[in-house]
Amino acid sequence: MEIYDVVIVGAGAAGLTASIYLKRANKKILLLDKGAPGGKLLTVSEISNYPGYPSISGSELAIAFYTNAQKQGVEVEYGEVTSIRKEGTNFFLSLIDKREICSLSVVIATGLYNPIYLKGEKDLLGRGVSHCATCDGPLYRGKKVLLEATHEKGIEEANYLLALVDELYFVTPEEKEEYPQELLAKENLKLFEKSKVLEVGGKEKVESALVETTNGKEEFFIDAIFPLLHERSAAYFLEPLGVLNPQGFVKTNAELMSDIPGLFAIGDARDTPMRQVVTAASDGALVSRFLLSYLRKNSSK
Repeated sequence: MEIYDVVIVGAGAAGLTASIYLKRANKKILLLDKGAPGGKLLTVSEISNYPGYPSISGSELAIAFYTNAQKQGVEVEYGEVTSIRKEGTNFFLSLIDKREICSLSVVIATGLYNPIYLKGEKDLLGRGVSHCATCDGPLYRGKKVLLEATHEKGIEEANYLLALVDELYFVTPEEKEEYPQELLAKENLKLFEKSKVLEVGGKEKVESALVETTNGKEEFFIDAIFPLLHERSAAYFLEPLGVLNPQGFVKTNAELMSDIPGLFAIGDARDTPMRQVVTAASDGALVSRFLLSYLRKNSSK
């Protein structure tokens, strides 16, 4: 069986950056993704906080990442990983098509998983529907926006959006949760507990949302919606290994390695305080250094 130095699972900003650095270090790598190279970038309409680009679409930035990787000789291979196990110093990755791949190390760069769960959400993705408030929030400065999320995630995203938007409808299925007083004091916040969004409306862009509140069904006229109720890490196949936190993100140390030696995680898939394209790319560069050190030490045993 062919043995790789590194298998990178996920070809988004983090995975592509890691592949560039590792290929330049002359390592035998395999970059796997179950979709098109670029990952979540492909669903982002505009990015205005990535250095060097005052404004660029997510798909354009994804192409730039991928083109750079291709010039280094990186190839992305289609493959969906269903499980990983470690035997001795080798990792074995099982794919959905029954293939098995062997590697000396693994980098998890699978990003986030945001399932489409609302009627109308898919059709308006990138046109008012977004799964990243930090990425797209500034696009709706002075506008009316709806956020659907659970308590903890909702507070984090609401605090960011409230500084930008004219009015924020915060819809959550929970009730009687404790919210920070400074959040509740915001005049542009409208909190709807024990409620859920039923449908997103609009032709060319988001125009409204149908919400089931404690008062019955209500229609909110909005410019954007952030449906984050079911957001989770896309690294759920690692659950049997015991390396995930309660939210499903990979726990890593300062060297971006999990509790299992040789299993690294970068970008949105890991437990990190910020999930942005620039931090994902940074993780990709950093992990190459730590991984090369791991491989040197391992090969000398």
